[in-house]
Amino acid sequence: MKLKNMVLFSFLCMFIVPAAIILSIRYSTTDKIYEGLIENRLNDALEANEKAAESVFEVSRGVMRVVAEAAGMNVPLTKTDAFNSILWQALQAGTYIDSIYISLEDGYHREVARVGDQRRKMDSMIPFRTKWSSGVIKSFKEFDGRKRKWKFKYYKKFPRMIAQGFQSALGYDVRLLKHYVGAKKTGRIFNSPPVMDPQTNTYIISIGIPIIEKKKFVGFVGANISLASIDEFLNKNKASQNSTTFILGNNDQAFKGLSSVTRARIFSLDDSLTISNIIEARTKGSKRRLKLESSNGNVYHVSSSLLSSNVSKELELIIVAPDSDFFATLQKYNQNVWLASCLVVVVGAVVIYLFSGWLASRIQKVTFALKRTKDRTSMLQISGVGSPREVVDFQIASSELHRELISLVDDEKEDGDTLCIVCGTKRFEKKSL
Repeated sequence: MKLKNMVLFSFLCMFIVPAAIILSIRYSTTDKIYEGLIENRLNDALEANEKAAESVFEVSRGVMRVVAEAAGMNVPLTKTDAFNSILWQALQAGTYIDSIYISLEDGYHREVARVGDQRRKMDSMIPFRTKWSSGVIKSFKEFDGRKRKWKFKYYKKFPRMIAQGFQSALGYDVRLLKHYVGAKKTGRIFNSPPVMDPQTNTYIISIGIPIIEKKKFVGFVGANISLASIDEFLNKNKASQNSTTFILGNNDQAFKGLSSVTRARIFSLDDSLTISNIIEARTKGSKRRLKLESSNGNVYHVSSSLLSSNVSKELELIIVAPDSDFFATLQKYNQNVWLASCLVVVVGAVVIYLFSGWLASRIQKVTFALKRTKDRTSMLQISGVGSPREVVDFQIASSELHRELISLVDDEKEDGDTLCIVCGTKRFEKKSL
């Protein structure tokens, strides 16, 4: 085998073998990396969505406190249309606040609400262009309970009214609702469990904050937080490209409260995947990841956690993520690793090839110079004394060997002067003709 090939083979073995070992170890640990990727993505998404859900309610409670303080400072103002502006401004805090209202101990009720497709669908009297509505029910003292009515005003751009109307308020008494009773009893903020809003036919969480006048409870500020809107808000923090996040009430009929958008999003993952499958697969409130296989054979990862009591004691956050999303991510990552590894191997092989060629040529030159020196030495030993010509040939061979040895250390001296190792002169330098 040629010297160059031997050197090349040696260096390639020194480079490729460790690289192959590293890549094989990387391949053998792919499953652990895959599982770790899924766990980290789901846990990160759960944590981010828990904080997002808490922020929704914290923002809502913040604006409600402001409204409650304003009402407590001037209760008569709450019974005028001027208070609509305060309620409307509070609604701007977040699209997840579906409506905000004040209700007093005498039965007076004032409300400002968003008008979307669901509210418009439930009330055919709402004009098509309506974006906002306000409603008032006067106190029991002002009207006979059997004659109490809602007085509605409709707006396309608040406060420009485009229409108004009346509806019966027979049997409607906010003072009987859980969040009113809870706020009055505790004197603090009170969150209701998920309930169906009859005005929109969607599930909401109602928040109540007491209105205090002269250290006396005179009513409350209430707000309805749309679970469907929260779902949309939470899905900005995805565990994977096609994952979906939604909130369930902690009861047997909770899945009925899911919005049509959430149901459609789950159905788009897999037409054979049902809400019941997901509820049965997950461990309630546990962040432990579980696998779910649909009837179509697709695998999904399900993880859930109970939201803090600051949000609600009866809300559970659930994330469903397709296994194919994580596999695609890992596949892309492995592809990048392999491409980078191949690039390193190719570059390394080229460098080794060039270096081995340079090193082999140097070793070859030294070997030839050493052989010539050895041959000249043998001739001097045979002849005993040696002729002047033999001595000169020996000195030339020795100087060439000396030069080649030095060139291994310093390239700049490769083409340097041919010095006599006996006297140190340039008397053996080759002259150009």
